Amino acid sequence: MFKRALNVWVFAGLLIALLFAGYVVAGYTLVPGLIRSQAIRWADEKLNKRLALGEVRFDPFWLAVDINDIALPAEAPSARLGRRPSARPLSLQGSIHPGSS
Repeated sequence: MFKRALNVWVFAGLLIALLFAGYVVAGYTLVPGLIRSQAIRWADEKLNKRLALGEVRFDPFWLAVDINDIALPAEAPSARLGRRPSARPLSLQGSIHPGSS
């Protein structure tokens, strides 16, 4: 009886370790590509513009996304009524981490 209970606990521990390893691998490899494809598709559908993204990284432990470069083409100069486009860079490097206030 004891040996059977031990086998159940070993199997449960191995299953949990396997699920955790799958979560980590998917977080580092699959999620950045998913974020990139969904952001580009959203910009194309909602804004009718081509979004260009630099390196996209996701940390599955902190649930933090880091996107180095984001480029969205500006409107035509005649449509802006004489206003110059902003030259300020956009940075998401200071992403919000759990526990920060």
